[in-house]
Amino acid sequence: MKVTKLDTFVAIANALDVSADTLLIDVVAHSVTGVTNELTEKIENFRSKSRKKSSK
Repeated sequence: MKVTKLDTFVAIANALDVSADTLLIDVVAHSVTGVTNELTEKIENFRSKSRKKSSK
């Protein structure tokens, strides 16, 4: 994914006559899902390692 400069992003929003959050809504929703999935995976890995240590 290519990152757009802020001034370019603002110009696009202005040209389309929409707010920045309207342009970002899909990006933010996917980012949150990705972060949530990553955190869940890390927590599960931690729990698994903790169980292995406690059983020793």
